[in-house]
Formats: sequence, structure tokens, C-alpha cells
Amino acid sequence: MIAFPDARHAHDWWYSPAYQDIAPLRSRHIDSDIVIVEGVAEGYDSRDTA
Repeated sequence: MIAFPDARHAHDWWYSPAYQDIAPLRSRHIDSDIVIVEGVAEGYDSRDTA
């Protein structure tokens, strides 16, 4: 799992020249799915809703 400040940063990382240079190393060796999920608000505590 990798955390980014927001979806735009994740997108920018994915399409960055630096990542594109190494992406084949990952994709040749594993099958995977990439999912971007918005996080929860800062200060969220799941105990409050459990």
C-alpha cells in the first residue's frame, strides 16, 4: 500500500518518467490491480462509528 496526499499525486506518480522506467520490473513479475481509494478525513476515528 502506498499513501499519497490526494488522487492527483497518485496519478502524477504513476505517469512520472521515473516510475515508468521501473514499472516493467513490477509488471513482468506479478499480476496486480491498482486501486485508488480516497482516504478518510483527518482526525477520523473508527471507534466513534463502531
